[in-house]
Amino acid sequence: MNVSPVSEQLKKRIAYSLVVGALTVYGCAPEAKQPYNSVSPSELTNLNDQADYVQLASQDRDLLENNYLIETAESDGPDYEEDELADSDQEWEEASDNEVIAEQEESDDILLSLSAAKKKPVVKKVAKKELPKNPPIPTKRPNYKPAKKTEIAKSEKKKSQSSGTSYSLPPYQSSWGLSKKVYQEADKYFYSNKNKFPNTRYVTVIDFSKHSSKKRMFVFDLKTKKVEKYNTSHGQGSDPKNSGLAKLFSNSMNSHKTSLGAYKTLDSGKSKKHGTVGRLMGLQASNSNALARAIIIHKAKYVNEAGRAGRSHGCFALDTRVYLKVINKVKGGSLLYVGR
Repeated sequence: MNVSPVSEQLKKRIAYSLVVGALTVYGCAPEAKQPYNSVSPSELTNLNDQADYVQLASQDRDLLENNYLIETAESDGPDYEEDELADSDQEWEEASDNEVIAEQEESDDILLSLSAAKKKPVVKKVAKKELPKNPPIPTKRPNYKPAKKTEIAKSEKKKSQSSGTSYSLPPYQSSWGLSKKVYQEADKYFYSNKNKFPNTRYVTVIDFSKHSSKKRMFVFDLKTKKVEKYNTSHGQGSDPKNSGLAKLFSNSMNSHKTSLGAYKTLDSGKSKKHGTVGRLMGLQASNSNALARAIIIHKAKYVNEAGRAGRSHGCFALDTRVYLKVINKVKGGSLLYVGR
């Protein structure tokens, strides 16, 4: 089909319509003095003009998409090149990013300051009280009552029995009726082992070389320099014939024999059979089973201060009238030495 050339007026109208459309896309379309609508193909009556319009519109659209420069003499608005538009967009985006970064940094600083404020401990300042340079000295102790003389005497007596006050046995005297050999053995042991005995005021020596009708328990008061004598028993196994003399001695269980050697008195105890008793601990190989055998100081009716003492199971029995006095003196860590 032969297409006739398009008229000059139609070309101008088509070009103007395309330029206005392109400038509108970039936001710089000129204000028309009179409203003007783009030419549509329906307005063209000539078939040749319609075909030329479609062909030219397609070519101009391709030019716009490929970013070619479009110039028009009828446009009153400013002209922009693509490079200038690209630079303008790039500058705007960079400024926008910087502002976002600055805002983010400012927000982070605020969060850090708030977090530090939460973690920081609150220290309360307490005013220090200044002490007076010369505080008053109390002239009298409040609620103080001086101890009575009787209380002081009891305290000193208790200390002398349990604080390890140093005492020594007196020189031997034959008038005591005590074997010199047994006394020297007791004196030697006491002198060498004095630190083992909290109660050093009293030392008891039993001399089983004497008959059971004689006073053979000697209680020495090292503070007052006095000695007291008492009757005491020996074990049945030590005197099988009940002759009154202890001849056999043993440390064995159930032997019912007396054990020789050094003992240490313990605190007093209670027994269903004997009441208050003086407990003993053996300190040597000859009497090491004293606690296991329950060797004690106790009262017994078969012991009489005025007569002969009976036999025990190895314990040191005393007259019922004197046993408690003896136990209260020697208890609490004193030496009791048994010899023959």
